[in-house]
Amino acid sequence: MERPPADVFFDAMPRFYIHLENGEGVLEDEVGRDCADEQAARKEAVCAGADIIADELKGGFSSVTVTLVIEDQDHVRLMQVPMTASIT
Repeated sequence: MERPPADVFFDAMPRFYIHLENGEGVLEDEVGRDCADEQAARKEAVCAGADIIADELKGGFSSVTVTLVIEDQDHVRLMQVPMTASIT
């Protein structure tokens, strides 16, 4: 008897899209990422935002503001995560 693939026994995690708004436009996440739930997606967004802000500050900007917009797999907006950092 042939066994079914292992992934048949597990539900797939939901897909979330994390878009970046920076005041000049929107960078859309066209691929998305699998996360266990909304809180896990928020954590992913915060980590991504922190990396982006760090890169911008290292690149010479003295102030950076971004908003990460989290959508579910149906592209329904769930939350926004505004982030700001500045060097004085």
